[in-house]
Amino acid sequence: MKKIVSMLMSMSVLFGCASHQDFESRSGSSQEITSIPQIDWHEVMVPSSFSMHFSKQSQLLENSDISSPVAGFSFEVTEPRVTIEISGIVRELKVFAPNLALYDQDFNLLRKYTSEHFDYDRDDFVKGNVLFGDVELNLPLNITRVYGVIYTTDNDLSNTTELIHPAKAFAIAKRNDPPAIDDPIAKHVNVGEVSVVIKRDSIFTGLLEKPTKSASAPEIPQEYSEPGIIADSVISDVQPETKTFYYQAIETAVAENNIPKALGLLDEAKALGIEGVQEVFVKAINKK
Repeated sequence: MKKIVSMLMSMSVLFGCASHQDFESRSGSSQEITSIPQIDWHEVMVPSSFSMHFSKQSQLLENSDISSPVAGFSFEVTEPRVTIEISGIVRELKVFAPNLALYDQDFNLLRKYTSEHFDYDRDDFVKGNVLFGDVELNLPLNITRVYGVIYTTDNDLSNTTELIHPAKAFAIAKRNDPPAIDDPIAKHVNVGEVSVVIKRDSIFTGLLEKPTKSASAPEIPQEYSEPGIIADSVISDVQPETKTFYYQAIETAVAENNIPKALGLLDEAKALGIEGVQEVFVKAINKK
């Protein structure tokens, strides 16, 4: 069994995502465009993880379907089954409400997903303050390339998202009654950050099931037991860089008043057997 686990862990490295990339949605050719092919495309791999940053310098697409700042990514289809995760990041009570349109190699529309597909889950303390949704694709064999366009709409810009107050989230996580205070409201804007993760199905899809984790947390190899058997401790040695990551991530989350994210990271670190994280969390709270 240990040999199988070792092989699966090695294969997870081969199928894992590359380092996270940041792309500025800026006009390399023309800022104001009228057609999808004119978008400045960012070529990415599958799998991959990257962020699109929208600003006043972003390309502006104006046509009958889309009237918005846009950011585009493109990838070659090497296998038909692909999952795309989209997260609109809330910062300073502002968020870019994402919509996603997918096109084939000839720029024919494949599918379109409105902002309703990417919503806020006030009960998900791990993801934190994001508008999240995922898209599962099973592409026909004649699709050789996919172009993805992220944009927003006038209707989105007229709406807001009600977030859970950090104090309420903290109380709920501790199984206490939440305080009677107003929840903060995030305004929808046409600038901000949208995070994208593209995953592919490996030969192990369906065999292994991985726990939910924060999008900012590092990938940790895990050992899996035979069906029906609960594994003992799955992490034997915690690497120093992993310990440092969680210490710093928890302190940063608390400093940014993102208590749900800090609690999610705290739970992850405890599950991995990292010592001292409770003290780090408490000290960060007291410092605030």
